[in-house]
Amino acid sequence: MDWLTTFRERRREARERALARKDALKRAEQTDPMVADVARRLRELKTNDPVRVAVQDLMSQGAVSPEQVDCLIQAVQSVRTRFWKRALAAAWALGRAEIGPSQREGTIRALAVALQTKQWSVNGCSAPLAVGCLFNTLAAAPVLAYLLACDARLNAVRAQAAASLGRIGCLPAMGDLAKATGDANRPGCMKVREAARGALAELVPRLGPEHYGTLPAGTEAALVNMLRAYNPELQLLALEALKHIGGRASLAAVTRVSEQIGADAVSERAREVLPAIRERAARERDAERLLRPAAAPGAPEDVLLRPFEGRPSPETGLLVRPWLGGAECDEEEEAEARTSGQSPSEAVAGLAAGSEDRNP
Repeated sequence: MDWLTTFRERRREARERALARKDALKRAEQTDPMVADVARRLRELKTNDPVRVAVQDLMSQGAVSPEQVDCLIQAVQSVRTRFWKRALAAAWALGRAEIGPSQREGTIRALAVALQTKQWSVNGCSAPLAVGCLFNTLAAAPVLAYLLACDARLNAVRAQAAASLGRIGCLPAMGDLAKATGDANRPGCMKVREAARGALAELVPRLGPEHYGTLPAGTEAALVNMLRAYNPELQLLALEALKHIGGRASLAAVTRVSEQIGADAVSERAREVLPAIRERAARERDAERLLRPAAAPGAPEDVLLRPFEGRPSPETGLLVRPWLGGAECDEEEEAEARTSGQSPSEAVAGLAAGSEDRNP
């Protein structure tokens, strides 16, 4: 009966692992407020789903294997499909798992794409509603309900992706996170705004002067838009980031905030940040006023010092001589030297003397 004993032991071990995963899930719900939504969606997945197994292993053991990380990345990339629950749980797990250097780039790319993804580029809820009101019918009601449900599901995934980008310290995603703080008029947009604000609060302290000019294009413009928000917390975050990466594009906005009447924290911080931004803006203007770029020219004809186009000669007297037209002129000099019986150096000297006589 050894097989029966082995079967019972394996069954008992599997039961213990399942209980440990449930206990870890309950503890995570109590410590992390964002786990509640993840846990609810996680229970709706199949027991043998690879994403569910990976997330439960992360909660119970605190680590996942590289194969499980690849599975989580693929799940986040399928955010537009009907498997949005798997994408939500995977986005949460990628922000808390230990990612290796070889998988970090793929993880950041997947989370950034999930954050940038929107169900509708325009307000998709307004078009069916307008059509329904135009014909005075309720034909648009089902479509409207479907659009609202899609937006809510997608925004739940985007909120988890934003939080994960902040946890893993992805500075290039600051522009997308700044744009996400202005999301509105969609179901679930409040969660996206809160997650993006929390991620920026984690990323801004990591900025330094060395990051000036290294972040993607559009980051500075997105931070400038944050200054227009009627939220002091967002404005302070934007000013703190522009202190290190702001230039001429943000000078006018920061100057306008610093000139506001009153002694609030935002205007005072803008006055402190303004000198550094003015200095970088002045350097940018000076760089545009150069007569020619400091980089090497791309075409050979732009080179100021032209290279010698003829054959190298062993004669030391030919190292410094006037340029008389290139390889064709060299052939004429050699032919003339052969006919006159002179050496090439003597022929060149004679030609140079003749040119001086013609041009006194």
